[in-house]
This record gives sequence, structure tokens and C-alpha cells, in this order.
Amino acid sequence: MCGRVNVSDHEGLQALLAMLGVPLFAPAAPSATTRVHDSGSSAQNCVWVPRWNISPSSLLTAVVAEAKTPDARLSTARFRWGITAPWAEPGKSVRPLINARSETLFSKPTFKHLANEHRAVVPVNGFYEWQRMGERRIPYYAQVKELPAMLLAVVFEPVSAEDRRKQTLTKTASPQMGFAFDEPVTAAADELENARSISVGGAPPGTDLCAPATQSALPFCADFAVVTTQATGAMAQVHHRTPVMLSIEQAKRWLYSEDVSEVQAMMAPEAIMDVSLHRVSATVNSTRNDGPECSLPAAPNGSDADQ
Repeated sequence: MCGRVNVSDHEGLQALLAMLGVPLFAPAAPSATTRVHDSGSSAQNCVWVPRWNISPSSLLTAVVAEAKTPDARLSTARFRWGITAPWAEPGKSVRPLINARSETLFSKPTFKHLANEHRAVVPVNGFYEWQRMGERRIPYYAQVKELPAMLLAVVFEPVSAEDRRKQTLTKTASPQMGFAFDEPVTAAADELENARSISVGGAPPGTDLCAPATQSALPFCADFAVVTTQATGAMAQVHHRTPVMLSIEQAKRWLYSEDVSEVQAMMAPEAIMDVSLHRVSATVNSTRNDGPECSLPAAPNGSDADQ
């Protein structure tokens, strides 16, 4: 599975998305008028907010195609990690679906229509996974070999701006922030206004991030799940599942292909990119910790890596 990611190297993400042909906003230097936390901020620019320990229910940047054609324009949008289960009853707490198994992506009712119509990629620098050894859980950090970032295959469920506003009024506020959005995903409804001061994909401040990117029906608010497959190689020594990581060419086809067999081939275990792993400390176990120490190699004796 995949339940925690690192999005801290802005230059690495820029380089990867440039290869994909998608511009990413540049970080701005802090100034007296830059207040990314405050609702109703008067900031004209947004400070890049690195995140080393992002958990589900956070907002992350996703890349979507505006049409199912090879020459379709690619855009960035803000998506929330975790799809509300279709069987969830109003007013009752149900854990969101943060992963989707590749083996049943095109057959399971929950994801079948999303797999056909709503695929995206989420750029991250790496992800964390926990190895079980008896009652111990040992955290590891995974990165794609020889690359500063990776593209995770995801499926998403569009959510209207009105539905998003209703969700923020009925859920408990979360302290989690997402990639480039210094804003709680389930904050009070008026905090949605703060997001409008943040530039996304080159869009100027004031752009309605919950409105279509163009005149098309492309949603700018959606919930997503990371697609996973059977782990192989070094990853299989830590966990039996791994997120589907796509190369640049695979990512383009993932976004626009209507050939189910082609999409399924990209999710096959033998098609997944190789990763390098290193053990990290127990610091990453708590989502309250969100600094560079989360992804640093654990002490040689490994004594601080166990939960």
C-alpha cells in the first residue's frame, strides 16, 4: 500500500514536470505581505511549503489531461487524498479509500468508472512504507533510482465546489497540509477563500481553484486514490504492495489512453520502476513530525527506527 509521501524537493518536482510538459509555479521569497496560513491573506505570491510527511486527507498537486488525445493539454489541479467510500452513510465516520488495487481497478464497481474516465498522476519525491517484523513496524523511505521525483498513478472522483464546501462544514478540521497548498483540506469553509491567493500551475492569484481550468468540464476539486500493484525486487523485501510509478512516456499514455489493455500493462509488476530504499527513524511514524529528519537514514544501530 501507500499511505505517506514526501513532497519537499521543489526543484526536483519542477524538473520532472518540465519533462512532462507541465509548468509548476516557482517558489516566492517570504515577504511582509506573504501569509500563507491566514484566511483572507493579502499575499500576491505564495511561499513554497516543503512537506516531508504527507498523510491521507491532505491536498496534493495532480496532473490531468483535458482530453483523451495524445496532444491534449496537461494541467495541474488540487486533489484530496482519499475517496469517500460509496457505502459511507451521511454523518458516520468511514475511513476513506486511499489506495486502489490494480488487479481489480477495471472490475471493482467502486473504481471501474474512475479507471475509465478519471486518471491522473501525482508528483512526489518519494514515499514511506513499513516492514512488519513480528509486532514491530520498521519504516523505510523509497525513491525512484537516479531520479529526484516520481509520478504516482492515481484515479480520482470529481467533487463539485458546493459539495466540497459542505464537506468542510461537516468534518473535523485536520492539521495536514498538502503539496503547495498551505491549507487544511477539511478546514472551515471560509478558509477555502485562502486557497484563492495561491498560484497553481502558473494560474494567477485569485483564480478559482474549484472552478474548471478552461471552458471544459475539467474539475479542479477531486478526491483520489493511489493505484497499487504487487511489489517486486527490493520493495518486496519491505512490503508486498507498491504504488504504481510511471515513467514520463507511461504517464502521458496513462492520462489519455482509452485502451484498457495498455493501461493494465502499465500497472503490471514487471513494468514498475525500480526504487532505492533506506531505513528511516521512528520520527516518521507520527504525522505531527514533518521535517527533513523524516526521510533521513536511521542511525546505524537502527534502535530509533522501531515503533
